[in-house]
Amino acid sequence: MTARWFRRFADQAIPIALFTAIWQALPTVELIDPSVLPSPVRVARALWDLAQTPSFYVDLGMTLWRGLAGLFLALQSEFHSAS
Repeated sequence: MTARWFRRFADQAIPIALFTAIWQALPTVELIDPSVLPSPVRVARALWDLAQTPSFYVDLGMTLWRGLAGLFLALQSEFHSAS
């Protein structure tokens, strides 16, 4: 049971870790301009800084509201066109 759990975890974690390592390496060694593709560390730091501001949560709430409203409208449109 433990070996199977570890295998499933590794099957999911290794591709994510590999992707993140490549993403970190590309701007670090400047194969890609860091202003075009910032490293995941810079992205996480910027997200952390944004999360410290109250307006971030207002904007996040509005984004989620608009996304859910759009999904609801799309589903309503699909259900009405199917009947």
